Amino acid sequence: MDHINENDTTQILTDIYDMSVNGINGIAKINSMGLSKLSRKFYIPLVTLQKWKYGERKPPEYTLLMISYITLIDKYFSKVSLNT
Repeated sequence: MDHINENDTTQILTDIYDMSVNGINGIAKINSMGLSKLSRKFYIPLVTLQKWKYGERKPPEYTLLMISYITLIDKYFSKVSLNT
């Protein structure tokens, strides 16, 4: 994890906070995509995401955790070589 500097650490913690407080809206913001792209990326029906966004339904906690984890890995660690 030598490639992570102080600014990256601050941004990662900010993103984690944003996702935990804002749920699916925070995840969509960090992924820099709308709900339709998020739907395609995670194979979740768009209607389901919309219901989560507007509070008509609550997503399972494990689903939000999985999506948040994948989001952080994609954003910060996908370019890291595992051979170092």
